[in-house]
Amino acid sequence: MINTKHVTGRRELHFQKFEEMLADAEEITSGEYQTLGNLSAGQILKHLAMMPGPARWLMRLFMKKKFLTQPMSPGINMPKKAQKVTIPGETSTEEGLAALRIAVKRQRDVQKRALNGALGPLTLKEWEQFHLRHAELHLSFIVPK
Repeated sequence: MINTKHVTGRRELHFQKFEEMLADAEEITSGEYQTLGNLSAGQILKHLAMMPGPARWLMRLFMKKKFLTQPMSPGINMPKKAQKVTIPGETSTEEGLAALRIAVKRQRDVQKRALNGALGPLTLKEWEQFHLRHAELHLSFIVPK
């Protein structure tokens, strides 16, 4: 298991919109690439598409403003139980991209968001910021060869 806190060579990313994030995911996986952490590109993409409820515990570690506006740090050790729910099993890149495309479409089409257990009510923009910071973190581990 790689300690992702110490991984070097990650990409620096900053997304303003879901479409930018999706375009980056499609572009980086269209050519030759490698992953620097513990997950395959397919697992990363599908994980970003999932955003299950148990991931909310991560939000408790951060203040709302910092969590929504600043990059997330790698190397958070989730409990094994949370990993089983939030980290998909073996997933092809194509399957991960398909799931991410559906998730981005759902984010555009559905205007109502669930109450966040850790941060309380979030606006659509705040939910988008959360997801984009999360995507920046994980997609930074997919780099061109």
